[in-house]
Amino acid sequence: AAADAWDAATRTARRARALLGAHPDPQDAGALDTLDVQVLARARPLCPAARVSGALDAPWAEAWLLDHRERVLHRPGQAPVELAATPLLWTVLTHLASAGELDKEALLRVAWGVEDYHPLRDDNRLQVTMRKLRGLVELDPAAPRVLRTTSAGYGFASDLRVVHINEA
Repeated sequence: AAADAWDAATRTARRARALLGAHPDPQDAGALDTLDVQVLARARPLCPAARVSGALDAPWAEAWLLDHRERVLHRPGQAPVELAATPLLWTVLTHLASAGELDKEALLRVAWGVEDYHPLRDDNRLQVTMRKLRGLVELDPAAPRVLRTTSAGYGFASDLRVVHINEA
């Protein structure tokens, strides 16, 4: 009975990953069967507004959900983070989640529209913005795991899968 439950759970997880955009390995003994492929072919056109960023080949874990229409972050087991009132924080979060890592110049370009980065003028605003964003999304803002500081700018946790819905 336990083996049957385990098999059903892994099959369901495999189907869910495929619906979220992961491409199953045809050499995998537990790959999707013909019926799964047909169901996915019918279901994907019904959900064109969803895409996944992050490592699709990482071991299964609950994903974060970014609702672009409502500008809300949903994290497993946590209260939703509403960012509609703070479009700058939303822009920084969504771009980092999609890109994985951005240098300071690229982040300034997408968030503020600044074309030329200057450390004396721009580093403080970047640091303040990241501190505010970490305060909203990190479990422990003093020891950030998701929004990392890199040698060139900032990065998003590489092992975290993010589902983007309702993108324009």
